[in-house]
Amino acid sequence: MPETKVKHKKAAAPTDWATTVQESQLDIAALTSLGLKIQPKNCVLYTINPHNTLSLRGMFKGKHAFLVCGGPSLKELDLTQLNRRGIVTMGVNNSWIAHKPNLWCAVDPAMKFIDTGWKDASIMKFFPIERNVDKLHIRQEDGTFKISTFAVNQMPNVWYYRRRDIFDHRTFLEWPSLTWGCDKKYIDSTGWGGCRSVMLPALRLLYYLGFKNVYIIGADFSMKEQLPNKPAIDNYAWDQFRQPSSVGSNNRTYASLNDRFAALDPVFKAASYHVWNCTPGGNMNGFDRMEYSKALDRASKECEKEVGTLGWYNHKFDKEGKTVFITK
Repeated sequence: MPETKVKHKKAAAPTDWATTVQESQLDIAALTSLGLKIQPKNCVLYTINPHNTLSLRGMFKGKHAFLVCGGPSLKELDLTQLNRRGIVTMGVNNSWIAHKPNLWCAVDPAMKFIDTGWKDASIMKFFPIERNVDKLHIRQEDGTFKISTFAVNQMPNVWYYRRRDIFDHRTFLEWPSLTWGCDKKYIDSTGWGGCRSVMLPALRLLYYLGFKNVYIIGADFSMKEQLPNKPAIDNYAWDQFRQPSSVGSNNRTYASLNDRFAALDPVFKAASYHVWNCTPGGNMNGFDRMEYSKALDRASKECEKEVGTLGWYNHKFDKEGKTVFITK
């Protein structure tokens, strides 16, 4: 059955961000407790050091990135191709189980994500500032879990952002905080209430970091309920049980994202920011489709030329701009 929107009698989301900033008060409180200043403009990232509030705007200016979600279609793709020279990947949630990304983003509590990802210093991680004190959870050999002695703020290469509780596609790229959906008490600019997703801050971060082409994989946008005494259902690219309530909630979120993506697509294109759906099959729509193989070639083209090793240390240019090799 197609997803239908549930309309509620709620206040419309405010759109004048210069006077009304609807941000997570938990994130604001965390910033205050850490002695970090709230920046009113531009997307700003934070570290735990209060003297180290930095802007990473445009550090990947004009480049390509793959946004790796966790749908079962990942198993249909050769993910080793993402290791080709020149390709940058951002994972979300536990997709770092299937592929180790360069960048990673999440919004949920830290306990939901495997501890080895948190501990991997080679992954640049983006997480809500309010959750910097979250403790990691560790899965033991017998399948049980225990609370780690380590918290997120003790992990390497973690950058923090502020969340925004209202989605408005018209100003999505303008806010200094990252929209992750809509508070239940508001109806967003596409008619949905509630429905939050890590894909929204991930797309906003990739734009902020300077990427101009983003290729989404693993966004199947479909979950099925696991029935008793029936074969396991692949709702992810790895083994993971979900309760019926979670399946229903996620399917509703997917429907909301399709409407939000359709509204965002022209906004992105007007900003020269191009997002492509490279997921095989699936139910995600709103962005133009592109074959995974073509996206790989586009993203790696600049860095995959044949490498010649001679002359790098012993060449210079003459007055006419011709190369002269120094042999003595």
